[in-house]
Amino acid sequence: MASESSQFEISPPQTESGNQSIGASDSNKRKAEQGNGTQARTKRNRYISIACNECKRRKIKCNGQIPCQRCGHLNLECRYAPNCCNNNFKDSDEFRSMTDQITTLQDQGLSASLATDLSRPTLQCKPG
Repeated sequence: MASESSQFEISPPQTESGNQSIGASDSNKRKAEQGNGTQARTKRNRYISIACNECKRRKIKCNGQIPCQRCGHLNLECRYAPNCCNNNFKDSDEFRSMTDQITTLQDQGLSASLATDLSRPTLQCKPG
């Protein structure tokens, strides 16, 4: 069996020309692209901070319009989830109530912790 496995050799991948490896071909392309230093970088596309539910579900780019390009083309219902993190929530009574409740619970936890520490006897070790 050992003689059978030694009969096959695996050669490294080669490009169409057969002379260069794939890595060398890629690096030559990069050098050619970087060689023209006078060309300005193209601007990135405008970032859309919110995508419609369907584009989110598919994890694809959404143009942010109503309906978005994809939903309009496929006749899908284009819906946007409400933004839960807008600044209006911080000004609401519900937010203030929750913040007050958190502060109260933190104070109660601190008081309970201090009371527990004071009720325990401390052990003192004498040297020697």
